[in-house]
Amino acid sequence: MMSRWLLALAVLFGGHALAADAPNVAPGIVAPANTNGCGNQPCFVTGTSPVVSSTAENNHVLKATAGTLISAYASNGTATAGWLMVFNLTAKPADGAVTPIDCVALPASGTVAINYPIGAGKVYSTAITVVLSSNASCLTLTTGVITGFISGSVL
Repeated sequence: MMSRWLLALAVLFGGHALAADAPNVAPGIVAPANTNGCGNQPCFVTGTSPVVSSTAENNHVLKATAGTLISAYASNGTATAGWLMVFNLTAKPADGAVTPIDCVALPASGTVAINYPIGAGKVYSTAITVVLSSNASCLTLTTGVITGFISGSVL
């Protein structure tokens, strides 16, 4: 029965793949386009540069030039909750009102991570700087209270 069904499909489509078919994808399935330069092909991120703290700190420049953030991780070494903020800047901004590109809650004596899927990442046009803030808001930076281990992977 299955062979009759396949034969009917072959006759219907003239034995050719659909125009939208992508290589390495089942016939009739359109692979989504991606923005990492691989077109519709499977793609894996290679050549990431891991960057890590050498001491407890409240900020770290993961990349001093434009690049792509793959992941950022922070381990809070204090009993104060706060935020892991990522900025499109070459250095930590001054305390006060800020507009981070990424901001996630950092629990007291806890850890948090930002991870983008393989083949993706967030593009930063200037640089990639991670800062730990103890303020109650993601839009206000207060440093000097939280220190911890910071790491990240960038392209």
